[in-house]
Amino acid sequence: MLQEILINIGNEGLFQLFIKGGVIIYFLFAVAFLMLFIIVQKFLYIRFFKIFSFQKSDFFINQPIWIQENIKLNLINQIDFNLNKNVDFLSFLVKVASLLGLLGTIVGMIDVFELISNGQQELDFIAFGISKATIPTFVGMAISIVGLIFLYFIKREIHTKINKFRNTLS
Repeated sequence: MLQEILINIGNEGLFQLFIKGGVIIYFLFAVAFLMLFIIVQKFLYIRFFKIFSFQKSDFFINQPIWIQENIKLNLINQIDFNLNKNVDFLSFLVKVASLLGLLGTIVGMIDVFELISNGQQELDFIAFGISKATIPTFVGMAISIVGLIFLYFIKREIHTKINKFRNTLS
């Protein structure tokens, strides 16, 4: 089934996917492009984010231990905040993509049920309507899965950078 959908998408092109998938597909692709923008932005930001070398000055060394620890904690929190910008929004978009896909299926199934209630009982039309209704779910889940994979890598890289900085402070 999945292989047939992929072959049909490849043969018919993306434009036919837009037409068959309904209005929800447009929202799904908008979410996908927004996710792509945030993913590229985060990878570039993390890749070129430089952790400054923390030199312990005389001023820092002459402070009580609790002030030194407070300064270190504030630096770590600031770097954590900067690196985690838009990560929650990316996580939100991953969830929205799958929910939009399910919404598209519900809208498509409503159309199928309207056909049935209007007396249309030919199985070809019903099967076509059902296959058309599942396209948004497929697209939404595909976008969500790709987003989850990139979200995992982004969070892992952020965690690595923060731990590296934490180790330089010790």
